[in-house]
Amino acid sequence: MPAKKKKTTKKKPDGRGRPKGPSPANKAKLENFLAVLAETGHVGFAAGEAKIPITTLYRHKRQNKKFREQWDESIDCAVETILEPEAVRRGVSGWEEPLSYQGRWTGDYVRKYSDTLLIFLLKGAKPEKYRERFDYTGKQTVTQEATICYYPAKDPEPK
Repeated sequence: MPAKKKKTTKKKPDGRGRPKGPSPANKAKLENFLAVLAETGHVGFAAGEAKIPITTLYRHKRQNKKFREQWDESIDCAVETILEPEAVRRGVSGWEEPLSYQGRWTGDYVRKYSDTLLIFLLKGAKPEKYRERFDYTGKQTVTQEATICYYPAKDPEPK
């Protein structure tokens, strides 16, 4: 009687019997995530909209160079289209807040500005001019004190 031949099945590229890369359904979810991320700049919100756990997204970002690049492009897009214009608006144009006196609204508004945002915008636009400088001349001595505490190790429980 002839020996039985073993049936050999070709394994897929990842070695676990699955095709390499995301399935078409998951690919659509990832594309949706990237689109929402580009619109909002908020990873948690984009993950919720795409119905993908954040841990899965970060693992995928860590393992997939192309996805990491797309993620970074989406963040850059959000920064340029949402965050920077909003920072300029708050720092330069300001916003109106209702004016109250003794807990009651007076019917007037007061315009407020964000000095901190304006500082960051200036530092980003002209770092050579607005960066924090530390110019020291002469001999500098820096001393630092540290307290080191040693705690005795607990004796292991008797057996």
